[in-house]
Amino acid sequence: MEFIEKHSSVRGKAVITVVCGKYKKEFQVTVWEKFLPDWVAGEYITAPYTNSGKTGLSVDISTSGKRALSYPYTDQKGIKLAAGETLTVSCDDTYEVQNYYVIIPGNTDLQYTTVMHNGNPWMVVDPDAGGSTSTETPFDKANVSYTAEEECYIALMIRRKANNNDFDSEELSALSSHVVCKINP
Repeated sequence: MEFIEKHSSVRGKAVITVVCGKYKKEFQVTVWEKFLPDWVAGEYITAPYTNSGKTGLSVDISTSGKRALSYPYTDQKGIKLAAGETLTVSCDDTYEVQNYYVIIPGNTDLQYTTVMHNGNPWMVVDPDAGGSTSTETPFDKANVSYTAEEECYIALMIRRKANNNDFDSEELSALSSHVVCKINP
């Protein structure tokens, strides 16, 4: 028996072919991507805000770390979805998704700026170029999914179910073994 695998290193459809003598069978499968966000500790994400006619997210990481945040700015890997792709987030019994934010860049690149009065990172999009942000509240669920209608980025806010202590660097580095993010084409 011979296995012939045709695949790509990116998410999408793949064909697996099995050959046994004169018999041949092809199987079409969907390849998920397990996404490993760069988690940071912060108190909150707010969206949308308006700054000089543009809108975006404000993320406070300067006060305390009572939430684990994943958000796209210049130093982070953003969770980017193409139109029609679905992000699925599954938490174990320790964590839950408190909120997630959909950031649509429009036809311009995402911009990053810093609010000078407190040093918080802000993600900025230009509504004149079709950009927008929206807040989605899944009501503290362990499992959440979002299907993109158009190209977008997702910012996640994860919190513990039990205690309200700050996240430390060790817990943040282990978070992806408790919170699994998958992207399905």
